[in-house]
Amino acid sequence: MRKFSLANVRGVGVTDTIIGICLVMLIADTVVPTLWQALSFFPPLAAREPYRFITSAFLHSGFLHFAFNMITLYLVGTQLENGLGRLRYAALYVISACAGNVGVLAWAATMGGWNVAVVGASGAVFGLFGALLAFAGGGSENFTSIAVLVLINLAYGFISPGISWQSHVAGFIGGFVLAWAWKANAVHQYKRIGKRKHGKHYQGVLDAGIALVWTLVLVALAYVLTRMLIWF
Repeated sequence: MRKFSLANVRGVGVTDTIIGICLVMLIADTVVPTLWQALSFFPPLAAREPYRFITSAFLHSGFLHFAFNMITLYLVGTQLENGLGRLRYAALYVISACAGNVGVLAWAATMGGWNVAVVGASGAVFGLFGALLAFAGGGSENFTSIAVLVLINLAYGFISPGISWQSHVAGFIGGFVLAWAWKANAVHQYKRIGKRKHGKHYQGVLDAGIALVWTLVLVALAYVLTRMLIWF
């Protein structure tokens, strides 16, 4: 019999953890149908229950929805997690998920689609696509391939009923902006202090600051949009 130890779980990454949480939530939602209502993102409740900006990214409308998002997450996410490290990658995922729901909120506030609830990891996944595109850089072969893949997936969201393309677009923007800022910071720090150890630590601190600033921007935008919902 193989012994179990904590060493066996140290290799579990953020991507694996997200997939595991989504699987548990899928099963829980089957057992407790009201879970969907409690944790989905619903624009009128955005200000009163802001946790929905995050919890909705771990819920799915069915097994096919879950499977498609998780397969894509695994293929894209593991690559980014290896390159960014766990903390940056986790921040990228959560911020992209929130950005996706800010996009849904923006549409609700400006176009009146306030009474539709959304669930799914696709906003966060599109944020990962955006990050890949930002890191690839314009003009490279990888950039072109990723751009084509993103456009195909975005187009599918526009033409298929029941899919929140608003979340896809906003999530993509959220991930792209964050990754672009991180990349710009990395290039600047490398030019300034090279590969010295304290330079990497300084870069990490600045990356955390960039993530915090981008989060605050999204929070401020969400606040303004929720006020618009109340006013109109």
